[in-house]
Amino acid sequence: MFHLYGLIVGVGVVAVWGVAERLESKVNKVLPWGLLGALIGARLYHVVDQWGYYGAHLSRIFFLWNGGLAIWGGVAGGVVALLIYYYLHKTVHHFWSTMGAICTALPLGQAIGRWGNAVNGEFTNVIFGTIPWWLAESVLDFILFSILVRLVRHRAMTAELGRKQVGAYLVGYGIVRGLLEWARVLPWTLYGVPTAVWSSGIGVSTGLFLWLYKNTP
Repeated sequence: MFHLYGLIVGVGVVAVWGVAERLESKVNKVLPWGLLGALIGARLYHVVDQWGYYGAHLSRIFFLWNGGLAIWGGVAGGVVALLIYYYLHKTVHHFWSTMGAICTALPLGQAIGRWGNAVNGEFTNVIFGTIPWWLAESVLDFILFSILVRLVRHRAMTAELGRKQVGAYLVGYGIVRGLLEWARVLPWTLYGVPTAVWSSGIGVSTGLFLWLYKNTP
């Protein structure tokens, strides 16, 4: 059965892969593992978020074509998967360059993926007067992608540059999501604060550390 949501998400994945590969050729070897980890993490975060529903409909946990992929869960799952891959292959020194390339391209995939939410009728509440929530994030994600590409310019994706790109992504997306999350309908909350806002705070803090951190001689 054809599902437009899956096609749009697939286009987003291809876009991320294409851009990331141009920035760092090593991405080809590791991105499939990162995508698998990201998929598991993104779905797990969503299922926990909506456990009141999935607890009563366990089989629907696997109905990915209906939507339900949480970005922060995907980021965490992808990072864990890549760390495991590099540890097993004893090539951890390549981690930052590939992560930098992936994180530079990631907002482009997120911008495209939000159109999948649109066709599924998700996040349609209006903010900023007339703009649906999904479209607001899509536009802001594309702006973030443009900024990250400009930061790279035509430089080689070294470990140091990769670390800074990861940091810039975490700060940028953390701000975008942290601001928009308050306008979501019925978000998962912790102590009255949307959980994605907590995740965004962790992302911004981690990103600032990665951006400002300097290796000692």
